[in-house]
Amino acid sequence: AKIGEPAQNILFVGDRLDKDIEPALKAGMHAVLKSAYTNKDKEVPAGVWRIERIAELPAIIEMVNKETVARDSWPVTRSSSDGGRDTSDEVKEVLNG
Repeated sequence: AKIGEPAQNILFVGDRLDKDIEPALKAGMHAVLKSAYTNKDKEVPAGVWRIERIAELPAIIEMVNKETVARDSWPVTRSSSDGGRDTSDEVKEVLNG
């Protein structure tokens, strides 16, 4: 279903790599993997955030919004060498102001 918003402006949150994250990435969305038994010990695709608690989402949203603004100026990437991005320090920084 169409929601009237470009895919690159959407942050998709899910706990399954096959049913949530991969389709979101394929569609051009930002993706957040919520840690759960469905993805335990699985490799997280490059550029995907992994969170433990839903309470971490506001900080991720803030970072995505900043990246979107920065993307208009120059390329910004979220990839890391080991797949999913470890954002724990960035999230703490945003949460602590």
